[in-house]
Amino acid sequence: DILKVDKSQRSRAGIGKMRGRRRVQRTGPLVIYSKDGGLVKAFRNIPGIDTIDVQKLNLLKLAPGGHVGRFVIWTESAFRQLDSVYGTHTSASEKKKNYHLPSPKMVNCNLSRLMNSEEIQRVIRAPKRLPERALVKKNPLTNKRAMGTLNPYSSASKREARKVEAGNLMRKSKTSKRRNTTKHRMIREAAATLLKEKKDRLLKIKEKKQIRFAKMVAANEKMPKKEKKTPKDDNEKKVLEIRASIRKLKKDKAAKYQVAKKEARVVKREAAAKASEIAKVAIAAKATEAAKVAAAKKVVKPNKVSAPRPLKTRKMGKRKGRLTRKEKPKWNKIVKPKKDAKTRRAAKKKPAT
Repeated sequence: DILKVDKSQRSRAGIGKMRGRRRVQRTGPLVIYSKDGGLVKAFRNIPGIDTIDVQKLNLLKLAPGGHVGRFVIWTESAFRQLDSVYGTHTSASEKKKNYHLPSPKMVNCNLSRLMNSEEIQRVIRAPKRLPERALVKKNPLTNKRAMGTLNPYSSASKREARKVEAGNLMRKSKTSKRRNTTKHRMIREAAATLLKEKKDRLLKIKEKKQIRFAKMVAANEKMPKKEKKTPKDDNEKKVLEIRASIRKLKKDKAAKYQVAKKEARVVKREAAAKASEIAKVAIAAKATEAAKVAAAKKVVKPNKVSAPRPLKTRKMGKRKGRLTRKEKPKWNKIVKPKKDAKTRRAAKKKPAT
């Protein structure tokens, strides 16, 4: 292991070379001790070897980089001290407070053996293995079914197009002068084949429908018909009679309930009509009383002659028919009379009292 570490020494890749981490090497064996006695000084100059105390065991040293299986060298005293430091499955640790070794939850760690055991397999239901079929994407331009899923009217539209084409060909063949030429004969043959295909298709569809109907009829005939229960003894006869009487009572009760419901509805309507008539009479009486009171209180007042309002003069500016801001009357403010120039001068010359 030491030779392997010595051969693995190399310069670090990256910028770590400039930060005091120039050389890189593998990890070698680990020496665990309980008493130093010059052991650390003896091993510190050998590359790759690490030393650690039993009471200060570190997981990063035991499994560097998370890889379990490092070559560990134990001293005899360190190995004997493990039980006192970490305890056993029956006794607790002597040097660590409230520390117990973690005990396994499973007695048998072989999970596959447990799952395949007879006791568990007897209880578990059988697995549902459904066939996984890969979906094949089909081109709708070449596949009729794929086109039918995308456009259900595609088959009907193609059929109509063929029909129109056949009709056009027939019309052309009739109106053309060269009826006996090979071209027109081929056209007539194509139109005839199209019509024949159509008839065959319709006949096949009809046959399929007839077969399906015959199968349905045969299946219905095979189905066992429900026979009426005939009472075997007197007890069964009594039970059937009781059930029939209960059914009859329920029907009678339902019929009576419906009749009562209709009668209640009629009574309710009549009561509502009477109430509305009474309300109308009361409203008319109140209206007549109010009119009499108003006529008694009414006093004839002389007609007032209203004085003509002074016309407002305004300058016609940009906005025609509207007063400007200066011309608008200030209703909230008290308008004071403007003073002339003479009155202003006289007010200035007056001595202050």
